Amino acid sequence: MNKFYFRADDEERCFLKKDIIEDMRENCISELKIFEAKRITGEEYFWCTAYQEFGEVGQDCGRSCSKYKPRNGKNGRCRYSGHCYEPTEKSEILKIEI
Repeated sequence: MNKFYFRADDEERCFLKKDIIEDMRENCISELKIFEAKRITGEEYFWCTAYQEFGEVGQDCGRSCSKYKPRNGKNGRCRYSGHCYEPTEKSEILKIEI
């Protein structure tokens, strides 16, 4: 399983480390503090990978959504329903050469 990280300059979205490094190269950032992400369980919210936004379980997803596709092909949880994450105290400094 891939680990996700929050950037110190963006605490709303988490990314894979390789994507953060790629963005650092594109934006000429040589050093950046990142925080390891932890999956949130038991919450009433989810991350929709189709729309790239948060939703509320039972409210924003289901047959009323045009992109709804059940994981089992019949009914139930949508294949685009993902977990939400929060930053942890565990941090590191990414350094790259520009």
